[in-house]
Amino acid sequence: MLQETKWSEFNLSYYYRVLPSFFDKNCVVVHAKGSAGGILIAWKKNYQLISSWATPHSCSALLKQISSGALLVVTNVYGPSTDDRKPAFIQELRCLAALVQHPWILGGDFNLVHWLINHTGNTRSFRLMSLFNDLIRDLQLIDIPLKNRQFTWCSNRPQPSHSKIDRIFVSPDLSQQFSLLSLHALEVLVSDHAPLLLNCVTEPNPRRHFKIELFWLTNSQATNIIQEVWNQNKEDLSLQRFNLSVQSMHGRLRDWHCNNFSEVEKQLHFCKNTLLFFDQIEERRNLEGHERKFRIIVRERAYKLACIIETRWHQRSRCKWLQSGDKNTRYFHAVASSRHRKNHVTFLMHQDQVLTNDVMIRSAFKSHMESLLGVENSVIQFNPSKLYPSNPNLEFLQDHFTETEIEVAVKQLARNKASGPDGLPN
Repeated sequence: MLQETKWSEFNLSYYYRVLPSFFDKNCVVVHAKGSAGGILIAWKKNYQLISSWATPHSCSALLKQISSGALLVVTNVYGPSTDDRKPAFIQELRCLAALVQHPWILGGDFNLVHWLINHTGNTRSFRLMSLFNDLIRDLQLIDIPLKNRQFTWCSNRPQPSHSKIDRIFVSPDLSQQFSLLSLHALEVLVSDHAPLLLNCVTEPNPRRHFKIELFWLTNSQATNIIQEVWNQNKEDLSLQRFNLSVQSMHGRLRDWHCNNFSEVEKQLHFCKNTLLFFDQIEERRNLEGHERKFRIIVRERAYKLACIIETRWHQRSRCKWLQSGDKNTRYFHAVASSRHRKNHVTFLMHQDQVLTNDVMIRSAFKSHMESLLGVENSVIQFNPSKLYPSNPNLEFLQDHFTETEIEVAVKQLARNKASGPDGLPN
């Protein structure tokens, strides 16, 4: 099924003329049959083509970044339009995925929909949707959500139908490599398909909000820091003293974490290599007493680091099936990280302007919320009559909370979640 592309088979002079100057004067091309089926993959000059291959409905390129040496597989697909050929196309993608051994970007016109809400007009085949969803799940592909449009194709008829048949998927290792993957639809000029732009960037590194890691609470050093902070001026029960204690605890715990656990994965990797080194030596000779003691220390350290990583990912997950599932797969880490990527604001419409700078977005958020809530120490009048059409008896809302009510409310909170912006788990 796979065929190595041969440049002599293609007349690339046309593509050389239309490609921008900063693109490499090579490209992977599958010519169209009639008005459909044409595929092209081009890349900038900071990438180098290693190999390329084609299937009946796709072409792929293995690219190498010249500066870092990182490898990347890009696959562009053009799925068949008739339903009778689509099961074979799905099987073709399965065979193609078995050959991909590097971070993978799979995108193009699949001519398949994910869910019923991705199509208007005639009902799509449930069997084909099920086959397509099974393919995505089995290959552990991450579907990058489209930010600014609901559909990517329009029939351009007096009563048009719309579909989301153009998609971009990435492999879990690529999703971890780029913390912020965003997909946007560009302006449609000639085609009935909306061009898709995938931005592969790493997250800017502003100072993160403080959040207690659960494994801190199992470490005696961290608990000693917490007790020391709260025992200072404990006779002062004012709110100001509470806020100062929280800020002091934030700084001391953050510094302690950076000094001891800033690179947990690298420390674990080093411990594993050390254990492998001693195991290889033991195959040739007996270890000395001090060597055995040192290996025991390294093994205990590796176990503690592995438990820390396990606890960290368990805390980051949000779905029950993720918490109870296998946490040692790349797919688990990619799905657990996708929540942060989904919640990230890549652009914002503010006063008829599109803001993309993080500082400007934060400033726009702040000014908008201040216009709604007022500035600090402002007084907000609460008028129950404006919330209800009638005048119910709401005097019980002014009653003081009882200890029993507080105890019930606290016990209903999730144990390992922070209920406020201070990052303190319940």
